[in-house]
Amino acid sequence: MLSISHSLLLGVIAVVMTGCFGYAPLYSLQGEQLNQVQVGEVTMREITRNVGSRRVAQLVAQQLEQTFSGAGDYVLTVSIEETTRALAVRRDAVEQRLELNLSSVITLEKEGNSVLRTSAGAASSYNVEDSPFGTDAGRDRARQAAAERLSEEIVEKITVFLHQEQGQ
Repeated sequence: MLSISHSLLLGVIAVVMTGCFGYAPLYSLQGEQLNQVQVGEVTMREITRNVGSRRVAQLVAQQLEQTFSGAGDYVLTVSIEETTRALAVRRDAVEQRLELNLSSVITLEKEGNSVLRTSAGAASSYNVEDSPFGTDAGRDRARQAAAERLSEEIVEKITVFLHQEQGQ
């Protein structure tokens, strides 16, 4: 009886494992596939904003260049826009908590032709403190966190695209 249950268990495992054939992990793209992407321009849509918001483009570009360090067939350009909205307002109509939103348009070109155009976004919130320094520090941390999330989403979208291209 014990050997029948073991045989049944092995049979179930074998059936489950056959469903895994053909599986290719998304992040199996290494080296040469990711090196096919060169980071082009990463810019803010509204250049009249203050230095802090332009810093977002620098942070995103740095993080993308760490992943896509090649000079290959694809050129990646990103255009970012920063907006804020109130999440919490005190009774006296003073904003208490703000959400910083980053939205971007991602374009991937190969040999001068656009092969992928999509969008990505990220958000992070911060408190409006009584001290302007505290509010500025919170906004800076929120910018950094949102820039990191945006970079991760862009990498994910490009990786999915390359994975699909490799499968064709």
